[in-house]
Amino acid sequence: MQLYLFLIQTPHSDPTYREQACQIVLIVGMRDIPFATPEEFLETTDKVRPNCIVVNCRLPGMGGLTLQSKLQALNCEIPLIMVTDISGNVSTAVRAMKNGAFSYLEKPISEEHLIEKIQICVAQGIKRNGFQISKTQIRKQLGSLTNREREILDQCLLGHSNKVVAFNLGVSVKAIEARRALL
Repeated sequence: MQLYLFLIQTPHSDPTYREQACQIVLIVGMRDIPFATPEEFLETTDKVRPNCIVVNCRLPGMGGLTLQSKLQALNCEIPLIMVTDISGNVSTAVRAMKNGAFSYLEKPISEEHLIEKIQICVAQGIKRNGFQISKTQIRKQLGSLTNREREILDQCLLGHSNKVVAFNLGVSVKAIEARRALL
């Protein structure tokens, strides 16, 4: 599986931080897709889904907090790490975390700390996406059931035995066993 990290920062961002972040992306085995602005990122979210976003809190134009709000409005659940410089304040950190940021980090950030946060963030994102895929697959399979299969499933979910289901639906036990085998 290809893992993507979206790094959103302006060309005027600290070049040392940008180089450090790009090296970290390679260390954790991800592909870095850098964006200069959150607006540029939003234009591409339907093409490639990142496993993690690292975004500066303060950016010209749309900042990291606004991007986070827009992603929520789009129902886009991508794990996000918010980064700020030393002048970050508590209210900004609280707002970012309440809005679902995975982590809020102040510069300077040690490589080890950033690697750890990215790895945990990606692992949680993969787990959540796997759960979302599973729910989608279940809905699809439930939608493909015939009315009779759905009736049998409903009875089984109530904990009824094959005999009880057969009696309730007015069919033979063998018919229920055959249908249950397909479920």
